[in-house]
Order: sequence, then structure tokens, then C-alpha cells
Amino acid sequence: MASTRRVRTYEPAQFLNVDLEIGARGALAPLIAELSPRLLELHRGKIGALHRVHYETGQCGADADSTIRALVDAVQQLTPAGRRIWDRAKLRDFNIGVRGGLEPGYLEIAVATTTLARVVALGGRVVVTVYPACPASSPRGRRST
Repeated sequence: MASTRRVRTYEPAQFLNVDLEIGARGALAPLIAELSPRLLELHRGKIGALHRVHYETGQCGADADSTIRALVDAVQQLTPAGRRIWDRAKLRDFNIGVRGGLEPGYLEIAVATTTLARVVALGGRVVVTVYPACPASSPRGRRST
């Protein structure tokens, strides 16, 4: 008798995007007024003791390095007032999002030293968030053995 047990398949591991996450004890309004027209706002609100705002470029970048560079460019274009709020922020993260998976056997994400130097010059840090693997959707009624 043939087995009817399903074997679950998963989407491959992949780079998703980079989020710019900013958190401060004080108001972020002037910074938000400058960044929101340039970037896609994902979240605004209080998390713990910090007022937070999260952005992405609005386009899925081809890779983490070019996406981080685009976010750095947006921060470097802040006015002196916006830059003061950035400089006082407790959280200045360039958060690389990755979806885990079983295939391929590994996923390599490179960030150039010149890009890292630009992040460091802004007082930022690079963070990596790995999300769980997602089961692959299979056509309805089809079974894997």
C-alpha cells in the first residue's frame, strides 16, 4: 500500500528587505516630516519607552547592500533639525530581514565595508532578523510523497 503521508516543502531562504528603525525618548515629528515623503513608513508608535518609526525604501532592493545605501542616503539628506533628532535617537537600526528556509543549504548576504562605514558614521548599527521558513503552497489536491 502506498503511503499518503504529505511531505511538507518550504519556500527557499531569501533576503527580504532592509528596514530603517528609529527610536527615541522624545518626539520624532520633525524627523518623520522629513523622512516620510522619501521612504515608506511601516510603523509609527510607542514600543516600550521609545517613540518608534520604521521605514523601508518602498522598493524591494536587489540586495541588502544597495538597500542600506539608499536608506543611508535618505538620512544624510536630513536638515540640521532632523539630524539633531537622529543623533539623539537611542535606536538607529538598519535591519536586514531574511526568510529562513531549507533550500538552498545556506544564504549569504554581504554588506560592503564602505556601506558599513557609512552606517557607523551615522551612529547606526546593522541588525539581522531571520523569519521562520514558510511552507510552500502546492496546487490544490496535489500530494507529495
